Amino acid sequence: IHKYLDAGFDENTTIELDDGRSIKIKDIEVNDTLRSGENVVGIVKIDCSDVAGLYEYNINDNTFFYCTGNILIKDLGNINTFDLIPKNIKMAKFAYHLLTNTGSYVINGIRIGDYNTSIEKYLSSCSTNNLCLLE
Repeated sequence: IHKYLDAGFDENTTIELDDGRSIKIKDIEVNDTLRSGENVVGIVKIDCSDVAGLYEYNINDNTFFYCTGNILIKDLGNINTFDLIPKNIKMAKFAYHLLTNTGSYVINGIRIGDYNTSIEKYLSSCSTNNLCLLE
């Protein structure tokens, strides 16, 4: 699951805080309030040693992300980065993602799903006896 479905962003991805500062995702802390009002309830640091790398996904003419696959982009109608064609690959030691009180947050003006949304798509296929079938 980790190798193929784990989801995170390059450590230098900037996030805007409610006080107007932009800081790197790796420097975000629990209880920070983000520019669009979300509260950070958790930080996920992902070991990328056995992940293929971080891909450059162009979201529109002015916005791109370096991230793993399996990132939910809510502004595009809940499109997953698995559905997009990456441009470049960048090797990284770690990737980062956030958990928020709303289930999403904004990066570079684009609303994306928080860490939990990356796996929820696949967990929705689980039966009550804990047997999961990946789509």
